[in-house]
Amino acid sequence: MRLNDGGFGSIVASKIFKGDLVSWAVWFIDEAGELSKKKYYGTVINKGTELIGKRQVIVIKVYCPKLEKVLDLDPFKLQVEETN
Repeated sequence: MRLNDGGFGSIVASKIFKGDLVSWAVWFIDEAGELSKKKYYGTVINKGTELIGKRQVIVIKVYCPKLEKVLDLDPFKLQVEETN
């Protein structure tokens, strides 16, 4: 993965840096059949581009301690959390 300023999502990704605490939400249907939202937190470990459908797209690699794995997320899903 390499960083490419021309990739889809590059403007949003320019405000996200390695080491940032980020959050994102996942929507799902719970056991009761209700629409629910779960919020996850993680740390940005890398960002770069991947060729998806013949187009360069920015991908942010985030380590999520709750899931204990590294996820590839698009920058539009992420919100940078304020830290002291």
